[in-house]
Amino acid sequence: MEDHHRPAPGPRGTFAPADYDELVDCPLEAGRHLRRTFRVRGVPHRLAVYGGGNYDPDRLVKDLSRIVKTEAAMFGGLPTGTTPSSCTPPPTATAAGAPQLLDAPLPALRVPPRERYEGFLRLAAHEFFHLWNVKRIRPSALGPFDYEREVYTTLLWAMEGVTSYYDGLILVRSRLLTPAKYLRKLADKFKAFLEKPGRRHQSIAEASFDAWIKYYQPDEHSPNSTVSYYEKGEFVALGLDLEIRRRTRNRRSLDDVLRRLYAEVRRAGAGLPEERWREIAEEVAGGSLAAFWRDYVDGTREIDLGRFLEPAGLRVVREVEKQDGEVRPPAGAGSAPSSRSPATTSPSPPSARTPRRARRALRPRRDPRPGPDPRRRRDLGAPAPGLPGRRPLHPDRRPRRLPRELTLTVGLRDSLALRIAPRPRATPLQRASTGAGWAPPEARLIRALRSNIT
Repeated sequence: MEDHHRPAPGPRGTFAPADYDELVDCPLEAGRHLRRTFRVRGVPHRLAVYGGGNYDPDRLVKDLSRIVKTEAAMFGGLPTGTTPSSCTPPPTATAAGAPQLLDAPLPALRVPPRERYEGFLRLAAHEFFHLWNVKRIRPSALGPFDYEREVYTTLLWAMEGVTSYYDGLILVRSRLLTPAKYLRKLADKFKAFLEKPGRRHQSIAEASFDAWIKYYQPDEHSPNSTVSYYEKGEFVALGLDLEIRRRTRNRRSLDDVLRRLYAEVRRAGAGLPEERWREIAEEVAGGSLAAFWRDYVDGTREIDLGRFLEPAGLRVVREVEKQDGEVRPPAGAGSAPSSRSPATTSPSPPSARTPRRARRALRPRRDPRPGPDPRRRRDLGAPAPGLPGRRPLHPDRRPRRLPRELTLTVGLRDSLALRIAPRPRATPLQRASTGAGWAPPEARLIRALRSNIT
C-alpha cells in the first residue's frame, strides 16, 4: 500500500494524517491502482487510477499536467509542499493534493465521447483550482473549522462560483478546449440558468449563507425560491472579470484579484474578513464596485449576459426553436422518475394560477378507462405527443383551504436557444479589451479571458 500520508508506527500500511482537518478532507482508497507520476515546476504529482475504463493513462497524465501548469502559472507557482494528483474511473476518481491539501473525488473515466472527457478535465481543473481558492483564499469562517456547529459565510459564491468560472477558462488557456466550444457551453449553461425561477428571489450572498438549510436540504419548491451559488456565481464572476477589464482597458482582470487575495492570505497565515474580498476587487478595478455588488451579489437583478460580454465585442443571440406537435408541461414542472408526482413546479403561467400552497407534489388522477390508450400518461414530464389539454391532479399534501382537485393546463411550449456571436462593429474600447483586433470574431472573448496579466 502506498499513500501520500506519512507512515506511522504499527503494522505495515499504517499512516497518520498531520491533523484532523487532513483526515476528514482526504478520501481513503485501498486496492490495486494504476499509478503515474509527473512533475510540474519540480514538484511531483501522483496519479492513482482504480477501476476499469477506456481512458488513455498517458494522455490523461499529459492533459492533467497541462492543467496544473496553467493554474500554477496564473498564481506564480505551486503552494509550498508536495502536491500529488490522483484520479479514478469507475466507480470514482480522486484528485489528491497532499500535505498542502487537495483530495477530491472525481467521476468515472468512461470517456469515449469527447464531451464526457472534456467534462472530466473541467472537473479536474475545478478541483485543482481549489488548492488556491478555498484551501488558501478563503474567509476566516472556512478555517480553522469548528466541527461542532454550522459554519456561515456569504462568500461561497466566490469560492465555488469563481472556481466554476475558471475551470472552463483553464481548459481554454491549456488548449484543451476550443474557444468556439467554450462559448457554446457558456450559452447552454446560461439558457439552463434562465429556466430556474429562483434566480429572481434569492441573491448569491443569501444562497451562500443559507446553504445549510437551503442548498443542501432542497425540496420540490427549491427551483422556485433558491439559486445555486455555483451556477449564478459563475456568471457573476464572468461579469466582474469583464467589468474590471473594461475599466482598466484590459490591463487588469479577475486574475489580479485572486493573486492579491492569495498574497494577502500567505502573509496573514489565516483566512480573510469577508469584506476584504470586495475591497481588493475595488482596488484592482480602480474604483467602487458598490453598484455591481448591490445588483448581482447582494441583490437579484436579472443577469444581462449580453451586457457582460459587450466589452469583449460579443453579444447574445436569442432564437426560438419550434417544437411542432410536442406537448410540454408548464415551464418548471417536472416529474420524479419513479413517481407520477411532479418533482418541481414553476410559478410562471399557467401554473401561476395554482394556489401558492398548492405548488407541492401533485399526482394525476388515475384513468378509469380499461385497456391501452395513447392518451394515458405515465407522468407530467413525458406527455403523449400532440395532446395538449387539461389534466386533473390531486395534491399529496392538501391544506384545509386547498381544493380536492386541481387542474394543470398542459400545452405546446417553444424552446429558447441562445448563442454567443460577435458584435457587427467593435469599438476601440472593445478592441482594447480583447487585446487583438485581428483575432477571429468568435475568439474575441477567449483572447480577453485567457491572457495572464502580470
